[in-house]
Amino acid sequence: MLRSSLRVSCDRFSSNSLVNRPAVDLRASRVPSYLSVRKSSPLLPASQFASSHPSRRFSDRSSTSCSGTGGQSVKGAMDKGLVQDSLRGEIIEIFKTALNTAYPDAGEFPVIAPCGQVKFGNYQCNNAMGLHGKMKGKEGAPKAPRDVAMAIVAAIPSNEIIENTSLAGPGFINIKLNQAYVANKVTQMMRTSISTWAPKLSRKRAIVDFSSPNVAKEMHVGHLRSTIIGDTISRSLEFCSVDVLRLNHIGDWGTQFGMLIQHMAEQRERGEGKDGDEDVSDLMTLYRTSKQRFDEEEDFKTRAREAVTLLQSEDKQSLERWSKICAASRKEFEAIYERLDVTLQERGESFYNPMLKEVVDDLKEKGVAEISEGATCIFVDGVKVPLIVQKSDGGYG
Repeated sequence: MLRSSLRVSCDRFSSNSLVNRPAVDLRASRVPSYLSVRKSSPLLPASQFASSHPSRRFSDRSSTSCSGTGGQSVKGAMDKGLVQDSLRGEIIEIFKTALNTAYPDAGEFPVIAPCGQVKFGNYQCNNAMGLHGKMKGKEGAPKAPRDVAMAIVAAIPSNEIIENTSLAGPGFINIKLNQAYVANKVTQMMRTSISTWAPKLSRKRAIVDFSSPNVAKEMHVGHLRSTIIGDTISRSLEFCSVDVLRLNHIGDWGTQFGMLIQHMAEQRERGEGKDGDEDVSDLMTLYRTSKQRFDEEEDFKTRAREAVTLLQSEDKQSLERWSKICAASRKEFEAIYERLDVTLQERGESFYNPMLKEVVDDLKEKGVAEISEGATCIFVDGVKVPLIVQKSDGGYG
């Protein structure tokens, strides 16, 4: 997946990574139509649990200030990885040619920033000071940053975008755009939509992994944060014609389900359980109670672990109870996603259950894993406790 796609984990993004976009009105059921530019990602093959994993489908640049420091901006560094079909992107291409012509051995990428004062120009090239510092002391090096800037200007190829240039300070190149060219660009944008100005990214497909709440637990602010950041990143990539897979990797498998299933079964045996689908509030109570029993009652802990093994082996009754728990949680999750107009494709941990046996067999065949006291383990040099891949009772670690 990582070889063929760009994968973004939204929990690792800071607020500084966000791309500016209009705020979403939580009171509205839909975002404005001009923001609905996404393309639906194709559904991937489902496992035998597909009926319990419905696809969630509800829906439907920042610039750098002209500081005059001559240092390369973060935005400038980002532009190395993409070709922009925008005015700034076209100017970058022009100055890339100029820099390669004037100083072919320097390997400089254009540092283009908006000008602080429009009267001096629309953009500014800030490479001269940095280049002068690199070449200083070498044979034939320019005497001053301004000489570097003059050489760059002299190497600018003929074009219809730049009307004129001027030098400022020690060597900043002010760039004034051809207003007729800009007017033509705006006209094209109005005729063909603003999407024609979207950056053209080298990646054609991206996977954004976000939200990922746990079944049987209520969503908290951390889940909301990654949902908003993930949706922002997804919309930005989709605006750039990237095929985005919006993945919701929910926690719907593991020990906690053995606790819940076993506790629910024992409650019903005592006539204390409820019939029908449990809502999320009941599940929270069930979770707390079953977790307390798991921590305090050794017999219950053993039965809960056995319940996990039954679930992993696709026991019919266990799967039915598990499905009801997931459905109750999903109902609450989807209410929030729908209000935010966020599109997600659910792929829980259970999605991978049918693949685990093959993985374990492959690890044993390659000698990576070995049997130890009935369990399949991976031993790592220098680490006393092994990684248990498959427990002695057949359950997966």
